[in-house]
Amino acid sequence: MPTIESVEKAKKLLTADKQLSLDMLEKCSEEKLAGEAAPAPWDPTEMILGHRLLQMVEHLTCHKNQLFYYLKLQGKPVNTAHLWGS
Repeated sequence: MPTIESVEKAKKLLTADKQLSLDMLEKCSEEKLAGEAAPAPWDPTEMILGHRLLQMVEHLTCHKNQLFYYLKLQGKPVNTAHLWGS
């Protein structure tokens, strides 16, 4: 599995991913969100694009929680604001 050299590099890549996601969402019409089927590589079940996007956000939230508890169990200085803050 690939690794990241530093936290700064990871933050930079995450920022770029977020911007790309926002750019793509801006290009998506309400009609596509409400009516276009969107199978995913990990789940070929057809689902409306808007629902698939919400499912992906929920999935990322799970990973965020996992990372938070992993750091917490290591004694790192994280608190609830790091998990739920902006």
